[in-house]
Amino acid sequence: MKIKIVLLLSFYSLLITSVIYANHSPKEINKKTASCHYIEPIEEDSIHYSPLVIGYIGNIGCANSEMVVTEKVLAAIEDEEMMNERITTAIQAVEQKCISTKQVREIADVFSMESDKLEFSKGVMSNIYDIDDIYKLNDMLSQTMQKKSLDHTIDTMHWSSYGIAYGKPYVYPVVEYHGRIGSFLPIIDHERLTEIIDNQTFFNDKIHVANQALAQKSLTVDQFVFIAENGFNSEMDRLKFAKAAKPRIIDIDDFIKAEHLFSFKTNIDAFHELIAID
Repeated sequence: MKIKIVLLLSFYSLLITSVIYANHSPKEINKKTASCHYIEPIEEDSIHYSPLVIGYIGNIGCANSEMVVTEKVLAAIEDEEMMNERITTAIQAVEQKCISTKQVREIADVFSMESDKLEFSKGVMSNIYDIDDIYKLNDMLSQTMQKKSLDHTIDTMHWSSYGIAYGKPYVYPVVEYHGRIGSFLPIIDHERLTEIIDNQTFFNDKIHVANQALAQKSLTVDQFVFIAENGFNSEMDRLKFAKAAKPRIIDIDDFIKAEHLFSFKTNIDAFHELIAID
């Protein structure tokens, strides 16, 4: 058993030690139902290195070879007097390039109206490079109607995966763990996810963000506990989050360590039942 775990850990470590861009036929992704099953072996001669978004680990959603320059887009926007022309200019500046979720936020911040931020975000959605980090746009808007519209766009968007990007050399996050590996997907930015969840007013929005974020990401038990303690107040909400997160837990045999999140017997029993399900 230990030999198998060592091999798995070695494979996981080697898998994500460089930035890789695979220029092969795209494979369609539906973020609402996506899983790791669409990831296929990449031929050596189809790989070239392209660190367009430093540190990003995940599916590449844009086939263009160049990232947009934020400063140039902002300068082009300032040259326009009419708001509708500013939005059109910003979208056109991204058309033949890729854009990161961070850049979407930075450029959208120029627009004071949330409807304008939304229009710009929708207009560049198909050019987003780091599509597995799309959840990071979730707290960009505060008005319920605009948020729901952006969520609907994300949930129904059919991106194409143009390869898998692997970021900076990666240290396996679970120390002295000797159990089964529950997920080999890239690790979630748990602090950023917690911040976004905490900014949501309603539970349905919180769990929606969690599901959106974990579509192509994994997390450790310690990260799960951090998010549950800081992002979800009630035990029932934490239990629902546990159900959503379980398929993405890396050190799955240590999931029992999250038991302290619950104090009521009914919730403890429900958590034990969740753990017992293979």
